[in-house]
Amino acid sequence: MSTNNQAVSNAVSNAMYLLMFSFSISVMSLQILMTNIVDTFSLKGSMQAMMPAMSLLGGAAAVVLLPFIKGRIPKPSMLLISAIVMGAALAGLGFLKEVVIAILACFILGIFTGWIDTYTNSTIVDLHKKNSQKYVGYLQASFCIGAVGLPFFIHFLMTNILLTWVGVCVVLGIIILITAAIFFFVARKHKETMKAESQEQKLTLIEVKTFAKDKFYLLMVVCYGCYCLSQNGISIWLFRYTQLTYPIYELLPTLSVSLFWVGNFISRMFPSIFNTHQMKLFVYCMIISVVTHLIGIFSGNAAVFVIMTFIMSLASGLGFPVLINETLIHYHGNTSMALSGIYFSGKLGAFIIPLAMGAVAVSSLNIAMALNDIMAAVSIVCAIIVIGLDKKPRPPVAQNA
Repeated sequence: MSTNNQAVSNAVSNAMYLLMFSFSISVMSLQILMTNIVDTFSLKGSMQAMMPAMSLLGGAAAVVLLPFIKGRIPKPSMLLISAIVMGAALAGLGFLKEVVIAILACFILGIFTGWIDTYTNSTIVDLHKKNSQKYVGYLQASFCIGAVGLPFFIHFLMTNILLTWVGVCVVLGIIILITAAIFFFVARKHKETMKAESQEQKLTLIEVKTFAKDKFYLLMVVCYGCYCLSQNGISIWLFRYTQLTYPIYELLPTLSVSLFWVGNFISRMFPSIFNTHQMKLFVYCMIISVVTHLIGIFSGNAAVFVIMTFIMSLASGLGFPVLINETLIHYHGNTSMALSGIYFSGKLGAFIIPLAMGAVAVSSLNIAMALNDIMAAVSIVCAIIVIGLDKKPRPPVAQNA
């Protein structure tokens, strides 16, 4: 890639980092405001996590539709439309009075956040065919920047500015719309480069069949799904879990969530630094994650819990860039199709786990949190099998008929 093309790719990538930042705002806001939402609608049991869970289910629907959209609507157009709808939907969410309508709105919001997530990742790999792992790591770290600062920003808005959760959603929606405007101007300036690098062919039946028979791909789908299940279960419930388990420490929930995302931010930045097999690195780090998380939740000590949560996030956060990049590098020129399967498993699992945790939490909050470690263990097993399988030659996956 020439120096000029590299500069264009970097400029477009920077705009997509902003979109990923806005994606983090959309996803994390529902998690952080979950207690306020639960109280407003008087939700009980598994219904407590229904709105963030429905957003994740919407994300699963988005990736089901992804293969049928690829090659028909340009990726930059999908990114822009999704960002605009995402910001507008979040801003208007708090004004909905009926819980059923609010849940449906979260589902619709999830569809467009799902497209932001998938198209930013696939386009980054399209633009940076060499050393894509570094840029995928930067993109995933952009999510963490929003996730780290958002709890404190929301706390400031509600404590100092005295906004209700409805007002907070309006402010966050406006921020997302601003990032959409920035992306629009950058994408318009470099539209030819983006079109040339990210263009894909329409879906074909032979393509679907070939992916469905690829053992490496199917294992990565399961591995990523279980990994996302464990990570999303923790992130969705972490604020409320800390709030209920250690109620005497007012700022502890905010601190624990922010430290969780600080650890994730650091973790997502460093995989490319290590000159080792990335899937092996994933296995080692996930083992550390499971052990430290279990120690933290069963310790019964607030300080130990916060420290172990940070170590857990520091060890496990790299899973997103590693698993995404290790999958996509095998399918250059068809990254949307490759992403659709692994993202569907991730978002479907992320929809199921908070509801399951809500049901179990009625009896035991600790056991509910430990469900995530069981899923993390499954992802470790899948990764170990992938490491062995990846040493064997595999037939190429067909991209076009």
